[in-house]
Amino acid sequence: MSRRNFMHSTMSDIRQRIKVYREDKENEAKELEFKAWLSGLYVRSAITSAFSKKSKYPEDPLNREEPINIENMTEDEIIDAQEQALKKLDLMARMALGVKDEPQGE
Repeated sequence: MSRRNFMHSTMSDIRQRIKVYREDKENEAKELEFKAWLSGLYVRSAITSAFSKKSKYPEDPLNREEPINIENMTEDEIIDAQEQALKKLDLMARMALGVKDEPQGE
């Protein structure tokens, strides 16, 4: 923000800028925490594979996939893709927590 803009801003403008700045910093912190958690999960899998013959070394820690282009998809196809993504996230969370049972209600 330039000095001129600052001098012509109202208090509500400045409060809004402060609020947005704080939200950005909180989002950055959450993203960093998630990346650290993901790294820890990968390291845990790698160490487990060193001590257990049942566990294999993770081939792709980030499970990178091509982005889905939804421009040419129907609404039902988009919903199905979202459900598949949520199921993958649920599986990752259950694996990270060591939960072996399927979630209730399915």
